[in-house]
Amino acid sequence: MSAVSSTTTAIEHLVLFSIDSSIPSSQIDSFLAKANSLKALPNVTHLTASPVYNPCSTDAEPFTHIIHARYASKEDLDAYSSHPSHRSVIAEFAPFVSDTVAVDWVVCCEGDQVAVRPGSAARVVLVKVKEEGDKDGILEVLKKVKSGSCREGKSVEVSFGENFSPGRSKGYEIGMLAVFSDVEELDDGLSEFADDLDSQAEMIDGIIVLDFIVPSPPAV
Repeated sequence: MSAVSSTTTAIEHLVLFSIDSSIPSSQIDSFLAKANSLKALPNVTHLTASPVYNPCSTDAEPFTHIIHARYASKEDLDAYSSHPSHRSVIAEFAPFVSDTVAVDWVVCCEGDQVAVRPGSAARVVLVKVKEEGDKDGILEVLKKVKSGSCREGKSVEVSFGENFSPGRSKGYEIGMLAVFSDVEELDDGLSEFADDLDSQAEMIDGIIVLDFIVPSPPAV
């Protein structure tokens, strides 16, 4: 995949799935394989489908799998969503999925950050703001997380933003994705984040926090 300039923007796309534990592992493996095959579609810049590694909040516990993708534009996201191959995968596995949450936001990518390296560990944070809540205050916390990681020279990529697809988000209005080089760095890298977000607790109506590992491509 070609590198992008430091000013390139992209669309961050996250879909969380809840798949019942009674579903045979062979069917789950088939779902992941077919979902990962969608990265070959012409409008997809990056896509991985994987199990949730660690649900870190109560609201995250029902979710078992995640798709993370990036697109160059909202138009590319729309083209992916309406592509027959994507629709076929969704239709085939819909009976096994009991719940989903999907969010999209605009992200600024630097250098070759459009693609996420296999083996990376990522934390997802989705925030549902109370009706009277201060959305700007929560965004400031996420901005602090991003600027702090850059200032301290950590090998972490942080993106965040306001969701622009409310019809699929179940009320989650703000998303953040922090990508670390491995699980050890993830465990150490967000120690101050929880305290910062706790300062906005009165404004938050719900929060999903979970981790996933970016899978390696299948052997050829």
